[in-house]
Amino acid sequence: MALITTPGAADADSYFSLAEATAYFTARGITAWTGTDAVKENAARRGTAYLDNQYRGRWKGYRTEQAQALAWPRIGSGGDSRLRAQGETFAVYGIVDEDGFEIPTNVVPQQIKNAAMEAALLVLSGVTMEPRLERGGMIKSIGKSVGPLRKDITYMDGAPAVDRFLAIEGLLRGLVNSMPGSTSGNVPLVRS
Repeated sequence: MALITTPGAADADSYFSLAEATAYFTARGITAWTGTDAVKENAARRGTAYLDNQYRGRWKGYRTEQAQALAWPRIGSGGDSRLRAQGETFAVYGIVDEDGFEIPTNVVPQQIKNAAMEAALLVLSGVTMEPRLERGGMIKSIGKSVGPLRKDITYMDGAPAVDRFLAIEGLLRGLVNSMPGSTSGNVPLVRS
C-alpha cells in the first residue's frame, strides 16, 4: 500500500515519500536504504510513528487540524507563536523555528522529514525503535559468563531506560521543547 504523505491529512502515514528518502540517502552516500518498496514503506511508517510517539507533548505548537493523523503540520502557541487575537477572531500563524523563521501551517519542515528518514533507516537496519522494557528497563547490573568470556553492564544512576538517537535529536532541535531521555531541556518561560 502506497504511503500517504499529504500534510495534515486524516489518513497520512509518513512524513516523506520513498522518492524523497532515496534522494536523501543517495546524496549522503548511504547505501543501506535497500529492499522492496513494501519493506521501505513499512520502515517509513514505523519511523514516522516513532517520531510522533517519542516527541508527543514536546513539539512546539499544536496540530493544525484536530483530525490530522500525524503531529505535523503545526500552528504556533504561547511564547513561540504569532497567534494573536484580532477582535473576536484569531489570526493563526505557523510556529517559529529557532532562527526566527515562521514555518507555514500547511508545511512539514524538511528537518522533520529528515529525522523521520533517519528513523526509518534505523528500522530498516533492524533497530527496535520502541523496545519492550523488561521491568521498565531499570537495570542495576548484568553479569554473564561463558568460559573465559564475560559481559557486565552497569549504568550510571539516573541513566535513561531507552537508547537515544542523537542524529534524530539534532535534526529536531529547535522544533521541540525537550528531548526524550535527556537530562535537561528547553522550557518556555513566561513573565508574570
